[in-house]
Amino acid sequence: METAFLDDLRKRLRKTEAAKAEVIDTAKNDARLKEIDWEKKQVKNRRDAKRISVIAAMDMIEALEKEEARLVKETRQLQAAKAKTATDTDEEILRKWEDYTTSEKRARLRRSIRAVLIHQVGRGKRFDPAFIETLWTEGESSSANSSL
Repeated sequence: METAFLDDLRKRLRKTEAAKAEVIDTAKNDARLKEIDWEKKQVKNRRDAKRISVIAAMDMIEALEKEEARLVKETRQLQAAKAKTATDTDEEILRKWEDYTTSEKRARLRRSIRAVLIHQVGRGKRFDPAFIETLWTEGESSSANSSL
């Protein structure tokens, strides 16, 4: 799917240009979420070693989980805002594709693909990517067959 999507963008690049979009970076939240996970493990290890009380451990973990929930919510909101901002030019998408996070790539593909149809090949035959048909959303490429 990713290859078909990028090929489609290259085709459209030859035809039109679109407006630039603002880039929303969630890397800061992702880094802090990793730190919170590490801190929760440290609290658990200290509690297991009986270096802190159960009450102190619960209080620390509760505070970390509140911050974690806030960051997860904020990250989702940022990703939703990025998904709504579909004004990157095809050229920018191609240039930035490798830098996109998996969730950003997934959101971009979800906006561009209406459906993926897998046609029957027949009994006993091997998988053939030529039997996969990608239906793009309006404004996307009209090319039908593409492989994964």
